[in-house]
Amino acid sequence: MSSGISYELIEGGKRGLLTQHEVFADSIKGYRVTYSGFGMYCRLYPHGELIIDKGSIWDFGSFAIDTPAMVIASLEHDAFCVMTNARVLPWSVRMQADKNFFARLGENGSTVSRWWRAPAVMIYSQMVARWKDKV
Repeated sequence: MSSGISYELIEGGKRGLLTQHEVFADSIKGYRVTYSGFGMYCRLYPHGELIIDKGSIWDFGSFAIDTPAMVIASLEHDAFCVMTNARVLPWSVRMQADKNFFARLGENGSTVSRWWRAPAVMIYSQMVARWKDKV
C-alpha cells in the first residue's frame, strides 16, 4: 500500500470517493469474499489481501478529524465494517478489524492521537454498530 490514497471529496467533504484501487496486506486471513454494497466494492483473499476498488465511497472516521492517517485507516476499516454488517464475514472479524485500525493509524503517522482515536472507533464499532444492527 502506498503512503497515501487517491480520492476525491464528495458530499461537501463528508465522504471520499476512491479514484484508484487500493491494496492492503491484512492480518484477517482465511476468507474469500467479493462484496459490493453501501458504496463499497472490495475483495478479500484468503492470504489476507484486501483490494478496495476505484469508485468505492466511505465516510472517513466517525466523529473524528480526518488527518491523512485517519483517512487511510478508515478506508480499510469501513470495508470490513460493511462486510460484517452484510454478514459476508462473521462478526468476530470486526474486533480484528478494530485492532488493525489502531495499527494502521500508527503506520501512517498518527502516534499520540491514535491512543484516543482508536478506542472511540472501537466503541462505535463494537457497541453502537451492534445496537443499530439489532434495531
